[in-house]
Parts: sequence; C-alpha cells; structure tokens
Amino acid sequence: MSYHHMNWRGFWMASVISILTLLQVNPSLGCTIAVVSGQVTEDGRPLLWKNRDTSSARNMVQVFIDGQYRVMAIVDAEDPDRIWMGMNDAGLCLVNSLSLDLPGGSKTGRGNGRFMKMALQNCATAADFENLLRETNQSGRRTRANFGLIDTHGAALIYETGHRTFVKFDANDAKLTPRGYVVRSNFAMTAAGAKQQGKAHDFLNVYSGRRYVR
Repeated sequence: MSYHHMNWRGFWMASVISILTLLQVNPSLGCTIAVVSGQVTEDGRPLLWKNRDTSSARNMVQVFIDGQYRVMAIVDAEDPDRIWMGMNDAGLCLVNSLSLDLPGGSKTGRGNGRFMKMALQNCATAADFENLLRETNQSGRRTRANFGLIDTHGAALIYETGHRTFVKFDANDAKLTPRGYVVRSNFAMTAAGAKQQGKAHDFLNVYSGRRYVR
C-alpha cells in the first residue's frame, strides 16, 4: 500500500483529534452530520461536524499520499481504504452519513467510503466535487449517502447522493437555511418527499428522523 502513517501539520492533527472525540461505538450505526455557513460563525469560517456511531471499535487516523492531494482521514482499522471523514491539503473537508432511502440501481462504481477517498484525493473545491458527481452520475457509483463538504472558498454544502443522482443543499443560501446551517442524520430530504429543509413533523416516522428533529 502507498499510504503511510505520519504526523502532519499541527492544525490538521488538532482537527482530526477533535473529530475523534465525537466517535462512538454503537450498534445502531447512526451518524449525524452538519455544515455551518461562515456567515453565522464568529470568525467567518465555515464549520463541518460529524457524530459517528459505528459497530467498528477500532478507528484510526490514516494518511494517503498516492493521489493528487495528500489526505488525512478517519478509517476503520480493518478496512483502511474506505474513508468516513477526512480532509486534504487543498483544504477540502468531507464527511458522510448513510442514507439507504436514496435511489440505487447501479452495479458499478465506488461505494460511500471509497468514493470519499477518490474525492479527497482528486478534488480541491466544491466545484471539483460536483464535477466528479456529474461524471459518476453517468458512469455509475454505489453511493447512498449525505455528503457534507466545506472548502477554502467558504462552501458549506450537503449533497444527498444516490447511485446516479445528487441534490445540493447550501448553508450559504439564506432562503434555504435562514439560520445558516444544514443537518442530516440517516435519511434524505428528497427521499422523504420534504420540500427544502422541511418541518419537524415531516420526519417523525422516518428512520433516524427523531434524532434529526432533536
């Protein structure tokens, strides 16, 4: 394998340590993610957050140096080629939450974790990530996830991403998100049939909906 364990820039490690403090071991396999616009943060920078509940007790920080960009990420120790949250040296940061209610149908392409690895190794901005999504809409992928993303240009986005579809939700869009943030648990607004962000009562009977409403 061409990735290596190594100490990297101090602020990267501090960020990853902060993420690790949110890891929990829980057989419910529930994840919650959020993006926050820099328009509502004290220092003007966007925020990306993930709470990862997983049945895999052994998580580790992994560095990959075999792509266009170097990547630092959280992976399962038993399966280090799948990334579940990470960042690259271009300043792109990416997380996901599983969303099995999104459209499937493709038998080719990468699933959630390997798609995140490909994105972080090859994308520098939200625009690059969207181009990758459009390309793989055609070629096919096996993603059923909500992807949360921030970049150095101030993007703060969540993408509900099926096998050949994606819908973008922008925390910088004041009409969509007047409070400046977007949250997802383990369902997609588009799959639930909700308009834009929806109302709390729309999701009480959806898997993970009560966690989302809290």
